[in-house]
Amino acid sequence: MIQAGILEWPYLWGFASLWRALVVDNELHNKIKLSGIVYDGELTMIGVRPDQQGKGVGSFLILSLLNDSSIKGKSICLQTQKEINLSFYKKFEFTELYRDELHGFSSWTMAPPPLFN
Repeated sequence: MIQAGILEWPYLWGFASLWRALVVDNELHNKIKLSGIVYDGELTMIGVRPDQQGKGVGSFLILSLLNDSSIKGKSICLQTQKEINLSFYKKFEFTELYRDELHGFSSWTMAPPPLFN
């Protein structure tokens, strides 16, 4: 059901999607470092095969990540380049830190609530 591997990406989502993920993600990662926002970890890529979407696979992955980071006392952030994904991450209480435009692509950096207030 869940398959890892960047080699499958172009065949499932297209080469343009792979390029966007690699180039834009690298630039966004550098912007996070320069902004002074400090996180212990970053979700850089998550994808669910189209034939498995809507079956709870993505939710399972996000909940597992949140649970693991909470147990370890680590903070995380993520970036998404698709506006449609915002509502998915907001279901898990991720909030938008900032929005950016790179190479003609919109990008949102998000994080869950802080572990400690």
